[in-house]
Amino acid sequence: DIKQTHRVLHGPDPFEGMEIAPAMLRLELEHELKSKVLLLQENYLVTKGSPKEVERLLVASVSAFLTLFKAALRLYGEVPPAKKMEVLPLLAEHIKFDEEIFTIVWELKAGRKRPGLDTMQIFSRYLAATQSVTDSVDLWLRGTGK
Repeated sequence: DIKQTHRVLHGPDPFEGMEIAPAMLRLELEHELKSKVLLLQENYLVTKGSPKEVERLLVASVSAFLTLFKAALRLYGEVPPAKKMEVLPLLAEHIKFDEEIFTIVWELKAGRKRPGLDTMQIFSRYLAATQSVTDSVDLWLRGTGK
Protein backbone atom coordinates (compact mmCIF):
# COMPACT_ATOMS: atom_id res chain seq x y z
CA ASP A 1 0.00 0.00 0.00
CA ILE A 2 2.83 2.38 0.81
CA LYS A 3 4.45 1.72 -2.54
CA GLN A 4 1.14 2.35 -4.32
CA THR A 5 0.03 5.47 -2.45
CA HIS A 6 3.16 7.31 -1.30
CA ARG A 7 4.32 10.73 -2.47
CA VAL A 8 7.96 11.69 -2.79
CA LEU A 9 8.55 15.04 -1.13
CA HIS A 10 12.22 15.37 -1.95
CA GLY A 11 14.91 13.37 -3.69
CA PRO A 12 14.70 10.05 -5.44
CA ASP A 13 11.79 7.68 -4.93
CA PRO A 14 12.97 5.13 -2.33
CA PHE A 15 10.42 2.58 -3.57
CA GLU A 16 11.26 2.80 -7.27
CA GLY A 17 12.17 -0.61 -8.58
CA MET A 18 11.27 -2.35 -5.31
CA GLU A 19 9.54 -5.63 -5.91
CA ILE A 20 7.83 -7.71 -3.26
CA ALA A 21 7.81 -11.42 -3.95
CA PRO A 22 4.26 -12.80 -3.80
CA ALA A 23 5.41 -15.70 -1.62
CA MET A 24 6.82 -13.24 0.93
CA LEU A 25 3.63 -11.16 0.83
CA ARG A 26 1.61 -14.32 1.39
CA LEU A 27 3.80 -15.37 4.30
CA GLU A 28 3.48 -12.01 6.06
CA LEU A 29 -0.22 -11.78 5.26
CA GLU A 30 -0.89 -15.25 6.63
CA HIS A 31 0.99 -14.34 9.82
CA GLU A 32 -1.00 -11.12 10.24
CA LEU A 33 -4.35 -12.74 9.50
CA LYS A 34 -3.77 -15.68 11.84
CA SER A 35 -2.60 -13.27 14.55
CA LYS A 36 -5.72 -11.12 14.15
CA VAL A 37 -8.04 -14.15 14.19
CA LEU A 38 -6.35 -15.48 17.32
CA LEU A 39 -6.57 -12.05 18.95
CA LEU A 40 -10.26 -11.87 18.01
CA GLN A 41 -10.86 -15.24 19.69
CA GLU A 42 -8.86 -14.30 22.80
CA ASN A 43 -10.62 -10.97 23.14
CA TYR A 44 -13.99 -12.68 22.72
CA LEU A 45 -13.20 -14.79 25.79
CA VAL A 46 -12.43 -11.61 27.73
CA THR A 47 -15.89 -10.25 26.87
CA LYS A 48 -17.50 -13.21 28.69
CA GLY A 49 -20.22 -13.08 26.03
CA SER A 50 -21.45 -9.60 26.93
CA PRO A 51 -23.25 -8.39 23.79
CA LYS A 52 -22.10 -4.81 24.33
CA GLU A 53 -18.45 -5.90 24.73
CA VAL A 54 -18.65 -8.28 21.76
CA GLU A 55 -20.02 -5.46 19.62
CA ARG A 56 -17.11 -3.23 20.70
CA LEU A 57 -14.70 -6.02 19.77
CA LEU A 58 -16.24 -6.40 16.32
CA VAL A 59 -16.16 -2.67 15.66
CA ALA A 60 -12.57 -2.38 16.87
CA SER A 61 -11.32 -5.18 14.61
CA VAL A 62 -13.06 -4.59 11.28
CA SER A 63 -10.68 -1.92 9.93
CA ALA A 64 -7.64 -4.13 10.54
CA PHE A 65 -9.21 -7.07 8.72
CA LEU A 66 -10.25 -4.92 5.77
CA THR A 67 -6.71 -3.55 5.50
CA LEU A 68 -5.36 -7.10 5.41
CA PHE A 69 -7.95 -8.00 2.79
CA LYS A 70 -6.51 -5.23 0.61
CA ALA A 71 -3.16 -6.98 0.83
CA ALA A 72 -4.83 -10.30 -0.01
CA LEU A 73 -6.07 -8.79 -3.25
CA ARG A 74 -2.45 -8.28 -4.28
CA LEU A 75 -1.90 -12.05 -4.10
CA TYR A 76 -4.52 -12.41 -6.81
CA GLY A 77 -2.93 -9.76 -9.02
CA GLU A 78 -5.42 -7.03 -8.17
CA VAL A 79 -4.67 -3.42 -7.33
CA PRO A 80 -6.67 -2.75 -4.17
CA PRO A 81 -9.09 0.16 -4.09
CA ALA A 82 -8.44 3.10 -1.77
CA LYS A 83 -11.67 2.63 0.18
CA LYS A 84 -11.71 -0.37 2.50
CA MET A 85 -15.29 -1.46 1.87
CA GLU A 86 -14.65 -1.61 -1.89
CA VAL A 87 -12.27 -4.50 -1.20
CA LEU A 88 -15.06 -6.96 -0.35
CA PRO A 89 -16.63 -7.58 -3.78
CA LEU A 90 -13.20 -7.76 -5.42
CA LEU A 91 -11.88 -10.27 -2.90
CA ALA A 92 -15.10 -12.30 -3.22
CA GLU A 93 -14.19 -12.88 -6.87
CA HIS A 94 -11.18 -14.89 -5.65
CA ILE A 95 -12.16 -16.22 -2.22
CA LYS A 96 -15.45 -17.63 -1.04
CA PHE A 97 -16.41 -15.90 2.23
CA ASP A 98 -19.38 -14.14 3.85
CA GLU A 99 -18.72 -10.62 2.61
CA GLU A 100 -22.09 -9.36 3.89
CA ILE A 101 -20.99 -9.79 7.51
CA PHE A 102 -18.25 -7.18 7.07
CA THR A 103 -20.86 -4.72 5.79
CA ILE A 104 -22.98 -5.49 8.85
CA VAL A 105 -20.04 -4.89 11.20
CA TRP A 106 -19.10 -1.72 9.30
CA GLU A 107 -22.66 -0.49 9.83
CA LEU A 108 -22.32 -1.27 13.55
CA LYS A 109 -19.20 0.87 13.54
CA ALA A 110 -21.25 3.69 12.02
CA GLY A 111 -23.87 3.29 14.75
CA ARG A 112 -26.42 1.38 12.68
CA LYS A 113 -27.61 -2.11 13.61
CA ARG A 114 -29.60 -4.40 11.36
CA PRO A 115 -32.79 -5.70 12.93
CA GLY A 116 -33.14 -9.44 13.29
CA LEU A 117 -29.47 -10.17 13.99
CA ASP A 118 -28.16 -10.52 17.48
CA THR A 119 -24.57 -9.80 18.42
CA MET A 120 -23.66 -13.46 18.90
CA GLN A 121 -24.92 -14.36 15.40
CA ILE A 122 -22.89 -11.51 13.98
CA PHE A 123 -19.78 -12.59 15.86
CA SER A 124 -20.13 -16.21 14.76
CA ARG A 125 -20.46 -15.25 11.10
CA TYR A 126 -17.65 -12.72 11.37
CA LEU A 127 -15.24 -15.22 12.92
CA ALA A 128 -16.10 -17.82 10.27
CA ALA A 129 -15.58 -15.27 7.47
CA THR A 130 -12.20 -14.11 8.79
CA GLN A 131 -11.15 -17.74 9.10
CA SER A 132 -12.26 -18.45 5.50
CA VAL A 133 -10.08 -15.67 4.16
CA THR A 134 -7.16 -16.80 6.33
CA ASP A 135 -7.52 -20.40 5.12
CA SER A 136 -7.61 -19.25 1.49
CA VAL A 137 -4.42 -17.23 1.93
CA ASP A 138 -2.83 -20.32 3.47
CA LEU A 139 -3.92 -22.43 0.47
CA TRP A 140 -2.38 -19.89 -1.91
CA LEU A 141 1.07 -21.04 -0.78
CA ARG A 142 0.34 -24.62 -1.66
CA GLY A 143 -0.63 -23.61 -5.17
CA THR A 144 -4.24 -24.60 -4.63
CA GLY A 145 -5.40 -21.00 -4.25
CA LYS A 146 -6.41 -19.14 -7.38
